[in-house]
Amino acid sequence: MLFMKFALPLLLSILFTSVLYAQKAPNIQSQSIWAKQVKIDGKLDDWGKEMAAYNKENNLWYSMSNDDKFLYLAVKKDKFPGKAYARGGIKLFISSKETKSTAGLPAVTFPVPIIDGKPVPKTEWNEIDVRDIAGITDTLISIYNEQRIQVAWKLEDKDDGPIYTYELAIPLKLLGINQGQTIYYNMLLRGSGGKALSPAEAAMMANPSPELNPGFSKEQLLGMIDRTIWSEFWGSYKLAAKP
Repeated sequence: MLFMKFALPLLLSILFTSVLYAQKAPNIQSQSIWAKQVKIDGKLDDWGKEMAAYNKENNLWYSMSNDDKFLYLAVKKDKFPGKAYARGGIKLFISSKETKSTAGLPAVTFPVPIIDGKPVPKTEWNEIDVRDIAGITDTLISIYNEQRIQVAWKLEDKDDGPIYTYELAIPLKLLGINQGQTIYYNMLLRGSGGKALSPAEAAMMANPSPELNPGFSKEQLLGMIDRTIWSEFWGSYKLAAKP
């Protein structure tokens, strides 16, 4: 009982601090970050205490960084995390020119939980979907690839719910970009939705009612809706110069 007396206020303080930071964090990352000894293992302890931004469109934390060889991405999704590893995975488009169209842009998607219409167990997520990257002709490549594209993920059950973390590293030479250059990117989470909903369809799903769906809480309904609706955002990142 004495432990609970002190542990509960501490837990509430941690949760409050996390929520407060999410409210203050930028929606889109604004700073350049030089990567120091980033290890692609699905753990985010080498990224600092907090991610660079909390994106409200995708309900996730993320940071982008680089060194002289790789572009790195770290993602933490603790709100409706299932959307990040549903059938659509997390798809990152990258452009060396300012644009708002993803057509023909280099893109990397992970995980790929459905192949040839069949679900792939989490323990066998060994493929990366790669599109429109020069020199790579296959759309599916192994996580153990010669092109040195690296991915890692981790799913942890915490007291306040599951947390999904994901790391990606792409060689700069594959993207044809250099230090000091500005890139433009789109992060797309398709969840389990087969296609993007129209504005009218999205509006119909915007106000879930537990009264109309007995047996489900509002949070559960919001999670199911979030998992179904496609969400995306655009941002730009200027590659950091070596300190």
